[in-house]
Amino acid sequence: MKKKQSALKRFFSVFLPEAVYRNTKIEHPEISRKDVFSFLK
Repeated sequence: MKKKQSALKRFFSVFLPEAVYRNTKIEHPEISRKDVFSFLK
């Protein structure tokens, strides 16, 4: 179970910022990927 959790965590730390970035990009084209990633950390 523990292994599965760390895999999930890794998945979310990669996938979630990417999804948020793409959604934000639609409304705010001037935003950069770095802004989103630093905001989520």
